[in-house]
Amino acid sequence: MTRRFPPDPSIPGTVHVDQLEYSVFETYRTIDITPAAGVLRQTSESPSAGRARTPSFSTGALTSFNTGGWDHCFDKLAAASSDGSYVARCSSRMTLEGPIDSIYIDVNRWDANAAVWSRTFDFNWYVAGFGWSPRSPQLAILVESSVPLKGIIPTILRYWGHPIPDETVHLLIVSASTKAVRDFVLIEHASNGIPRLLGWGDSGK
Repeated sequence: MTRRFPPDPSIPGTVHVDQLEYSVFETYRTIDITPAAGVLRQTSESPSAGRARTPSFSTGALTSFNTGGWDHCFDKLAAASSDGSYVARCSSRMTLEGPIDSIYIDVNRWDANAAVWSRTFDFNWYVAGFGWSPRSPQLAILVESSVPLKGIIPTILRYWGHPIPDETVHLLIVSASTKAVRDFVLIEHASNGIPRLLGWGDSGK
């Protein structure tokens, strides 16, 4: 499946994402988005192919296909941009509602600790991964938002303690130099999905 959207020539390369969904049957798909060309391609593959893939970013994935769980940012992962000018950090804190994830971009100098950009996500928004473009100081952040699925049957299941999630997967592209943010909606109306940010390829205009 191919989707098209208004191109953004300021974002080079192709970002690679995948997702494994645990519903009645396991399903697996890959998503390749090239913002400069305005093209998103989605391909369905076998779940075993997904388990064989590993992210290329040094930060790794904050989700696991094997456990079906989220690590969030409790390990306080960090990664420097390709030119070394900026560093991105991810952190989590526990609240009564659950974990709250945050992302920060700072100037990467020993004599400066200036915050360039930051966002603390709402409850039920989870950071699945982040990593820098190989060509520019732009950060990709993969997040999932989740709300209870509406309807009679989901309401009954939620009453008995078995809510069905209605999930949306977003890809945020943040420019450290201009602070511009693009929000690409990759997946809508998923259920029990585990998304991963695989990498940012240098191909694509």
